[in-house]
Amino acid sequence: MALNTSIESLPAELLYRVFSFVDEKKSIQQSRLVSHQFKDVASSFLITKTHVYVSSECISKLEELCDHPVYSKSITRVNINISCYDVDMASNRALYMEDCHTRLFQLVDMFDRIRAYRYNMDEETWEETKERLQELVTNEELTKISEEDFEESSATPFQKLAMRLHAMYKQRCNDQESVRQGNKHIGRICAALCKLPKLEELSFYDAPGFVREKPKDSDFKDLTFDRTILKHFNFALWPSKWCGTFTTAYSIVPPVEMLGELCSQLGQHGIRPRSITMNLNAPANLRPIGLSSNQQSGLRSLVSKATRLRLVVDGWARKNSLAENNDRPRDEMLALCSFSQHFFSSPDLESLYIHFVEYPRFYERPNVSLSDILPMQKPWPQLSDLELRYQAAKIDDLRALVELQGDTVKNFNWECGWLLSGGWNEAIEVLRGFGSMEKLSMKFPRGERYGEGRGMHGEIPYDQIYSYILKETDVNPLGYGNIADQ
Repeated sequence: MALNTSIESLPAELLYRVFSFVDEKKSIQQSRLVSHQFKDVASSFLITKTHVYVSSECISKLEELCDHPVYSKSITRVNINISCYDVDMASNRALYMEDCHTRLFQLVDMFDRIRAYRYNMDEETWEETKERLQELVTNEELTKISEEDFEESSATPFQKLAMRLHAMYKQRCNDQESVRQGNKHIGRICAALCKLPKLEELSFYDAPGFVREKPKDSDFKDLTFDRTILKHFNFALWPSKWCGTFTTAYSIVPPVEMLGELCSQLGQHGIRPRSITMNLNAPANLRPIGLSSNQQSGLRSLVSKATRLRLVVDGWARKNSLAENNDRPRDEMLALCSFSQHFFSSPDLESLYIHFVEYPRFYERPNVSLSDILPMQKPWPQLSDLELRYQAAKIDDLRALVELQGDTVKNFNWECGWLLSGGWNEAIEVLRGFGSMEKLSMKFPRGERYGEGRGMHGEIPYDQIYSYILKETDVNPLGYGNIADQ
C-alpha cells in the first residue's frame, strides 16, 4: 500500500464489509461524520427493518422510506401488522364502553393473581390504583355512558376519559377505513416493497400492542390522570386481534385481504423473500380466510424462493373462553388449509415451523391432519428442520412424510401431536425411517393410548422412544420388541 493511502481511499465495497461487523448503532451514527464516503456507506446500516400497519401516516412513511436513495437499499426486513380497528366499536359507543368495562374487569381480576400486572408499582400505589379501578368496575361507570338518561355535563373524570378515548379510537378507525377503501392499501404497500432490493424477511403479526398506541398524558391534563392510571387504559386505543375480544368475538370482521389478497399481490409484484413468518389469531369463523385460485397462485409465487417459513395460529377459544363452543368444523379448518397448503409450497424450504397454539382448544378431536395442512405430494429436497406443534396426523401421513423427507430432516419436533389413526408403537416404528435424524422431541403425545392428553404423560418413556427412533437401540419401548425378531 502506498504511503499516502488512507482509509478514505478504500473502495466503498470494502468499507461496507467493515461496517457489517459493527453491531453498535451509535458507533455507526458517529462514523457518518468522518467524510461523505463514510456517510454514504454507514447510512445504509442505520435502518435495516421497518414496520407498517394500515394507517395513512404509517403507509406514507413506508413509501417515503422505500423511495429514499440510501435507506431503501439497506432494509432487509419488513414487519406488517394486520390487526384492525373494529368498525362496529368505532360506530357504536355502547359496544365500545361495554368492551372497555369487560377488559377492566379482567384486569382487576388479574391484579391479585399475576404480579406482572402491577407494572412494578410499590405496594401503596398498587393498592390505591386497584381500589380506584375496582370502584370504576363495580359502579359500572363506563356502561352508564350508554344509558338514555346519561348527561355528559355531569360525567365523572373516568367517564370523560372513556368518551375521549372512544373519539380517538373512532378517528383512527376512520383513517384506517379511508386507506382500505378499494384495497388502495394493498397496492401502496406492494408498490413500496418492490423498491427494496435487499428485502429478505417478511413478518405478518396480528398483535395489537405491536402498534404501541397509548393515551398520552398531555391529552388528559384537565382530567388530572397521570401515567399511573392512564397505562391501564392502553388497550383502549389498540386495534383488535382477528379473534376479537370477549365482547366482540362474534361481531368483528377481520381484514382478510391482509392475508390472501396482500400475499397474492406481493407475489404477483415479484417479491421473493427468503423468510416469511405469519402470526394469526383465528377468528370466530375461519371460512372467510379461504383463498381463491388466483390468490393461491400469487401466494405460491411469493413463497417460491423462501427457505424458512413459519405459520403460528392462536386464539382458538372463541371469546377467549373455554365455556364457549370452541369446536371448529372441518369446512372451517379446510379454509385455513387452503392457505397453509400453498404457503408451504416453496421447493427450496430448509426450515418449516407450524404451530396451532393449544388446538383443539377444549380437547376436541382434530378434524384435519397433516395431509390437509401441508402439501405432501412432493419432497422438499433441502428441508432440514421440521417443527410441528399441536398438529394431528394419521399413520399414513407419517409414512408419506418419512418417504418424502426421510433423507433430509435432521431436527424433528412433534410437540402435542395427535395420532388420529394407528397406534403410537406403530408411529414410532414409522418415524424410525428418518435416516438423517440428529435431534428429536415428541413431548405430550395425544390420541390412541394417550387419549386427549390430560394428565397422561407421566409414564411416557421419552428417552427410550428417542433412542429407538434415532437407532441407538433396537428395542421398541412401546411394544414391538426387538426389531431383529420381526
